[in-house]
Amino acid sequence: PTQSLNWAIAVVAPVTEVDEVIHNPFLWQFIMQGIIILAIIFGGLAILSLEWQYTRTLEEEIRNKTADLSQSEKRYKELVESAEDLIYSLDREGRFLSLNYYGAAFLYGKGEPPELEGAVAQSPQPSGPKAFLGQKIFKAFGISEDFNPLVIEEVWQRGKPRVIEHMIRTGDSERWLHTQLIAIKNDRGLVQAVLGISRNVTEKKKIEKQMMNTEKLASLGLLAAGVAHEINNPLGIILGYCEYLLEKTPPEEKAYKILGKIERQGNQCKRIVENLLSFSRYSEHYDDISDVNAHLENILDVVQNNLMIKKVQVHLNLGKGSAPHQGRSDSTETGLYEPDQ
Repeated sequence: PTQSLNWAIAVVAPVTEVDEVIHNPFLWQFIMQGIIILAIIFGGLAILSLEWQYTRTLEEEIRNKTADLSQSEKRYKELVESAEDLIYSLDREGRFLSLNYYGAAFLYGKGEPPELEGAVAQSPQPSGPKAFLGQKIFKAFGISEDFNPLVIEEVWQRGKPRVIEHMIRTGDSERWLHTQLIAIKNDRGLVQAVLGISRNVTEKKKIEKQMMNTEKLASLGLLAAGVAHEINNPLGIILGYCEYLLEKTPPEEKAYKILGKIERQGNQCKRIVENLLSFSRYSEHYDDISDVNAHLENILDVVQNNLMIKKVQVHLNLGKGSAPHQGRSDSTETGLYEPDQ
């Protein structure tokens, strides 16, 4: 049988070569680890630098947006405050949430600010719009058929705008307002306030009233012109026959005096018709000097027959001489004679 033998072999090598073989792999491993650590450090610094730059850019953008928002809010306030309209917001109960200065000045009018209620009344009275904040608009506007709490509730529930014209009293004067009520909604579509814009249309109302009166006067003028023309025709015939009878009647007869009264009153009717015509179209009138005593005698002649029927006696006690009066003689006699009184 064959016997196996184990031999121990000793290798002899220089120490320097052995150190190189052992230390070289560890050196390269250390260098690689250092490079990786440096790469991580520089990468982290780069990321921090980018994040810092992004943060600065974001902060700058936020500052710009904030400045734009502040500028926009300033322009909005200037627009609201410079408007010559009452601009305000209300809660569901009709209390003022905001009010511009024009609205406060308008509601103050020439009188004193309204009485304040609750905690506001216990503190010194604020000036400007602050005096109205928290107060119900109906205390300043009043309640009417067109403007009342039901109108605010309707806008709040339906979310649709409402336009009304209503009258309010400020101080000792009455003013008309054209008011728009608009629902202000949040992101979820829920009404959170009611925006009100009221414009003073008092002068417009006055002009409309004047125009209506002008139209009425124009219609009345047309009616007067038609009536005057219709009366002129028979009146001309009456005066013509009266003049014919005067020529045929002797002056000493009683009929002559009666015909004279008829002619005089016919001419008076003619002047009244001319006044109706002058009412419907402009014409110049001139004043003259007339005798009031003569006018009174003429009027007495006109009503004498009626007075006799009613058994009324009239005694004239006129002053001596004439009583001159400057004015239109036909208008003077018409003014003295008022048969309805």
